[in-house]
Amino acid sequence: MTASALVSPSTISGLCIVFDRKLRGLVTEGTKSVEISVRSRWAYEIGHHYGPLAYENPANFNNPKIHKETLERIDRELVRTRDETILHFRMKHQMPGRRSGQCAR
Repeated sequence: MTASALVSPSTISGLCIVFDRKLRGLVTEGTKSVEISVRSRWAYEIGHHYGPLAYENPANFNNPKIHKETLERIDRELVRTRDETILHFRMKHQMPGRRSGQCAR
């Protein structure tokens, strides 16, 4: 039996619980959409201003440790990914993979 089946919407407190769950779900979905939109716009602006490989330039980071960790995280994802867009890009630009800390340029 699910938790929502245990709550009877026939009582005031039951209605409040059901309303709260539904509202929380709607807010969560709305927040996800806003987050994706903000992250996409941020990536676009950074790429447009600094170039598509801005993340590889240590001058774009205030903290060398964060830059190194960022490159390592990206390298792990590039090795792990099966995304056809990324695989196509790597083949087209002859980028089979990078070693952490090495810039493509």
